[in-house]
Amino acid sequence: MFIARFASAALMTVAALVVAAAVQAQPPAPDGAAPPSPFPSLSLPPLGSADKGASQDDGVESVSAYFTTSATGEPAQLFVTVEMGNGWHTYSVTQPSGGPIRTRIDVTNNDAVQVTGPFHPDVDAEMTREAVFKDLPVETHHGTVTWSAPIEFAASTDPANVQITGTVMLQACTDTACLPPKKFDFTASWQPGGGAPVDASPPIPASAPAKPTESAAARPATATGEFRPADAHVAIRGRVEANDEAGTYRLVISAEPTEGYHVYELVERETGTGINKPTLLVLTETSGLEAGRPVADKPIMEKPSLLADADPARLYEGAVDWAIALSAPSAAESGSHQVAGVLGYQVCSDTACDRPQAIRFDADVPGTLAPGASVPVTFSPASYNEAAAAADAHPWPAATFDPSQIAVHAAGQSELSLGTVLFYGFVGGIILNLMPCVLPVVGLKIMSFVAQAGESRTRVLTLNIWFSLGLLCVFMLLAALAVFAQMGWGALFASDAFTIVMAAVVFAMGLSLLGVWEIPIPGFVGGTTAHGLESREGAAGAFSKGVITTILATPCSGPYMGTALTWALRQPSQHVFAVFLAIGLGMASPYLVIGAFPRLIHFLPKPGEWMNTFKSVMGFVLLGTVVYLLYLTGEQLVIPAVALLLGVGAACWWIGQTPLTAERSKVATAWISGAAIVAAVGLFAFGWLTSVTGRHFGRSVDRAIAQRMSTLEGEAPTVASRHEGELPWQPYTRSRLEQELGAGRTVLVDFTADWCLTCKTLEVTVLNTEAVLDTVDRNGVVTLVADWTNLDPGVTEMLNLLGANQVPVLAIFPAGRPNEPIVLVDGYTQNQLLTKLNEAGPSKDLAVSSDRENRETPRTASR
Repeated sequence: MFIARFASAALMTVAALVVAAAVQAQPPAPDGAAPPSPFPSLSLPPLGSADKGASQDDGVESVSAYFTTSATGEPAQLFVTVEMGNGWHTYSVTQPSGGPIRTRIDVTNNDAVQVTGPFHPDVDAEMTREAVFKDLPVETHHGTVTWSAPIEFAASTDPANVQITGTVMLQACTDTACLPPKKFDFTASWQPGGGAPVDASPPIPASAPAKPTESAAARPATATGEFRPADAHVAIRGRVEANDEAGTYRLVISAEPTEGYHVYELVERETGTGINKPTLLVLTETSGLEAGRPVADKPIMEKPSLLADADPARLYEGAVDWAIALSAPSAAESGSHQVAGVLGYQVCSDTACDRPQAIRFDADVPGTLAPGASVPVTFSPASYNEAAAAADAHPWPAATFDPSQIAVHAAGQSELSLGTVLFYGFVGGIILNLMPCVLPVVGLKIMSFVAQAGESRTRVLTLNIWFSLGLLCVFMLLAALAVFAQMGWGALFASDAFTIVMAAVVFAMGLSLLGVWEIPIPGFVGGTTAHGLESREGAAGAFSKGVITTILATPCSGPYMGTALTWALRQPSQHVFAVFLAIGLGMASPYLVIGAFPRLIHFLPKPGEWMNTFKSVMGFVLLGTVVYLLYLTGEQLVIPAVALLLGVGAACWWIGQTPLTAERSKVATAWISGAAIVAAVGLFAFGWLTSVTGRHFGRSVDRAIAQRMSTLEGEAPTVASRHEGELPWQPYTRSRLEQELGAGRTVLVDFTADWCLTCKTLEVTVLNTEAVLDTVDRNGVVTLVADWTNLDPGVTEMLNLLGANQVPVLAIFPAGRPNEPIVLVDGYTQNQLLTKLNEAGPSKDLAVSSDRENRETPRTASR
């Protein structure tokens, strides 16, 4: 896969270079005839061999070099000669950036010789100006050209015994095609008295006649609804459709390239800095209608360039729609509205490019257009320069946040196949076994493996199958909740009732491991003695362990899981169940493999007294898990939950006083008494005690709110200080996000929850690190924290808009492009985050950095 992607990226870059270098000088057209196109549809000839020597396949006949010295004290000179093939040309060493690729000459054995000046050609480059490069001078060499430069030898070096080695990197082109830049090796020997240096570089003319950029010949006639340029690999379609709301419309311009071709990123203006031409979409007439900013229906794809100093190409794979929202203000004249504009674009494949083109479009929108109805757009040919000029004259309206127009940039998840997602889910399930949420119950499974030592492979495999079935049952339940209740991964712990019940269950398990009582499920957590620990595990015990293990794993998320779960969110229900099943099978796979090959764990010691110590240690680990679960509950419920645990502990002690080997009636009496104790304490804790602690908690909250309001209303507010080493987090609200985006600021939103251990890990290891702090401060990024601990509806709504239903999720809203958030789902590294922050760019007003210091609130204020 990696090789295929690299090859694809390389070929794409070849196409980029084709576009850059294909504009060549053309002979003047006869009077009255259409001038020939300097940028015809391009097709690459076969690439040359991997050998760095020159050959006709490279467009280069030969590359040679020599150097001379002078007895009169003049500098030694290095001469490099390139002979181009018939019909081929290359570019000068002084070609201005932003146009074709300049020639570059480097000396590689610079320990013996140094180049002390620039290379100059022996013949002037042919000077032209290309409108497609915004009249940038294009300097070409045809036939044979020799470059020379002064050199200086190292001390005590005898030139007669030195050979100078180096490379010439050049791009060879014909009038219709270009090859990618290629390096040619040369070796220069001393030639006494040979050659002569060139004294000065050729002057660049103050002006040069611009050559026509497009041919009027072979252009298609004006078309309605669909436009297919001659000799181009794209179909352009357009329509204006009426929305349900009266007076609102939607202009849709579609580009459907031929299979294997693509168009480039839609931008507001053409800067002239890239090789390939971006897409431009400009409205020049709206007849009083208010227009929004164009929005694409798919994310940008990036492909790296072969050139070390070139930015990645940003493009759309396949067909793409661009939509502009139109609305009639109350003061607008009634009747029809004229909508007109121009679209500039360039179409390329991985091996060829069409010339940059443009089309004008216009539509007459009747005021009586019924909701859902549409009118086609009429197209006529134009030039790319016309589109660029229109973009300069008619800028897009200021960017505003519109959730209905959000186009998520989330690593191309929509292009993932079901098979790929299932693989991601399976791998994520395997990794889930290593997450901290699962570790407290891993000890139980280790004890099971020890107890199974020496048993038949059939029995060991059977018990591990039962364990896996318990695990998979929970995953299927979670899938059903995701489909029918739209409940995301880990969201069960957003319920205080569920969290408290789980705390009570884990507390009872911990007491059992500490010998307070014994759970009456064979082999579930072992007995109170070493002999009991060696008791045979049963199917019920194995199944129960699988259930508990999976439930406790849900607050954690591993690599690949988030991608799989996010993809499944908007898929049919059967795909959702398939993804959850794949994650479950991945989590169960290590146990199934061990069940099939028990010798994999032969290194574990045999059962013995050491298991008593191990059992007690795991008991305390489970009690630590109870503390964490109490942390996840609402503050007003912590005291009642602790009271309930006291009742559970008393019940377990009472039941433990009656051995499981006692008469059945005594065992039943003990269990009924224990249940009564738990019920009585529970009613007390969540009845009277909850009302008391709730009133106390409410008064505390009221006091905190009153203090905060008085601070805000005072003349000299007291500002909460920023936590040391932590980003300046502010609580997320929809209005705050819109306010910051409306001010032209880049905004980072961290969607997190207190019960999400993966979120907490990322906060410490990635988010609140020095490199991220520096980048956020330098770019003036506003940082918001969206707390999903209690499934806040506003946070849930934004998560759904971003295509997610679980945390962690990190969304970066770029300044000027608020409806194109960059989304990181699940785990991410510091380098990935820094790359995305730089991709989003800085806030338009970098003064936000100092202004933000006056509005900072600590992250804990969000809870």
